[in-house]
Amino acid sequence: MTVHHGNGERDGQTPVPNHQLRALRQQRNWSQQEFAEAIRDQAMAMGLNLACDEKRVGRWERGEVRWPSPAYRRVLQAVLNVPVSEMGFVPPAGDGSGDPAEPDTATPPEGAPVIPPQAVPVTPPGGVTAVRRHAANVPPADGVPVTAPPGAAPLGPGTPAGGVPVTPITGVPVLSGVAYPIAQPPLGYPAAGHPAPGPGDAAVPLAGEGLEMLETLEAFELIRRLEASDVGGGMLEALCLKVDRLCRDYPHLDAQALRVQAAPHLRYVINLLDGRLTLAQHRELLVIGGWLSALLGCVYYDMGHREAALASCEAAFRFGDQAGHRELMAWSYEMRAWFALSEGRYREVIELARAGQETCRGDSNARVQLTLQEAKGWARLGREQEAREAMERGWAALERLPVPEHPEHHFVFDRTKYDFYVASCFQWLGRDDQAERFAAKVFADCESRRPGWPMRYAETKIGLGVIAARRGDLEQAVANGLEALGIERKSGPSLMARAQELLVVLNDRYPKERLTAEYRERYLAARQEFDRPLPELDLDAFGHRPSVANAPVRPDTDGVICLACRERRHEDCRGGTWCDCQHRTSREVEPATGAAGE
Repeated sequence: MTVHHGNGERDGQTPVPNHQLRALRQQRNWSQQEFAEAIRDQAMAMGLNLACDEKRVGRWERGEVRWPSPAYRRVLQAVLNVPVSEMGFVPPAGDGSGDPAEPDTATPPEGAPVIPPQAVPVTPPGGVTAVRRHAANVPPADGVPVTAPPGAAPLGPGTPAGGVPVTPITGVPVLSGVAYPIAQPPLGYPAAGHPAPGPGDAAVPLAGEGLEMLETLEAFELIRRLEASDVGGGMLEALCLKVDRLCRDYPHLDAQALRVQAAPHLRYVINLLDGRLTLAQHRELLVIGGWLSALLGCVYYDMGHREAALASCEAAFRFGDQAGHRELMAWSYEMRAWFALSEGRYREVIELARAGQETCRGDSNARVQLTLQEAKGWARLGREQEAREAMERGWAALERLPVPEHPEHHFVFDRTKYDFYVASCFQWLGRDDQAERFAAKVFADCESRRPGWPMRYAETKIGLGVIAARRGDLEQAVANGLEALGIERKSGPSLMARAQELLVVLNDRYPKERLTAEYRERYLAARQEFDRPLPELDLDAFGHRPSVANAPVRPDTDGVICLACRERRHEDCRGGTWCDCQHRTSREVEPATGAAGE
């Protein structure tokens, strides 16, 4: 094992573990991964582009890096709130500066993509600074006139006012028949301080090797401009890791805490989009912004902030559209379908779910979830055949997906989420035995993975409460409902819609019982926990809306979904005519299933 000295060299010394740094981390109950996340977040807040992961922290704690670079030391002081001298690091001996250049700053974390160096044009004789001063006819600081570098073409009447001949293509100074690019303007424009050749000024003719060199250097200059960026690879990697962590925290972390973390990161991404980026970086930032918007849309809806949720959903769609990321666009449909399901707009659930499936087409997490949302819509309407067919399609698509590494990720669909969705569908269809069988799998999954899925657990508990009430077990029904309402992590509109189902059954079957009154009181108190009004639904004892549950389904008639504006249209969209948003129905509009105007 070798040790980083701090000056870019290594020796054969055995590293001495840094027990002080490990103790500082453990005092804060941080894992190495959580410590690395705190460092990345602090670096981002300080405007620094630093990559850090648990492997880097491990190298520090094992003593393989004895003296981190200045940037890391500043961030560590801010994170731990102690001086570097108390962190167990060993500064290199004999270095009075205390800020040695150390390879820890230049070495990306293991597994990070290797970014090739940018093409650098050859520096002309005399150095770039001398050429810049010569070209701009600016004397150096010491007052000694600058002469052309050895071998350069003599200055004469045919030389532009700047002092150096320039090529007619990019304004590159020509020295001894060879063009050297310096700080260049856009192609076709003279550089600042380099007047364009006048009528009496002839560009230096180039031929043979000189012309080939010019063409080569112009290609290098084009590459340099294409790769010019204000964002390093480490910055994008850190953002991707943070977004992934937030999406994995969604099932169990408090909604307000998620908002506090996700919203500033989205603002940071938007600021980066205003800077200088490569095309690949621009697209990657659009995708990162899209996932953050989608996550915030879910968080806002959990908190009862419906308008903010819809706006974030729209932003996610726009980010995905600009990036050409169809799955991200499909998730925006899924979110709207979820909102509609929680608000009792069940036919719209089916319309939006089908439009989203059309958007993502191939097998993906979004497609599976959209198919199961369609099944939920049919189940809410009491349409068992259509619901079962959608559940079967969803399972077939899920079987074709690889097993996810992180099933807790909110935008990943795996077997555990399938059990949760299907349990709800069977409960709404009145298939209580099947609902209980899938609910048992949900509870087992929640128990096996901590912190699990508390929102999923709560909604499934209420579903079993409805089944218990229908079977005459009032005590078990109320116990399930109270347990669900007492779980801290809640999705307001979604949980309240399920809780209302149980209240409808209790009011219908046990209207004067004390336990019913107790549950009703707790239900009303839970609604007050949200600072936005939540919708009351017109439901029967099976969770159906009596006014629409048995309405005939008439495809290709009263309702269509425009995939461009994503709103339901009626007469204007029929027969290949224009809809309100001026998109042709022959391409962007799909027939909706179900009558409009619920």
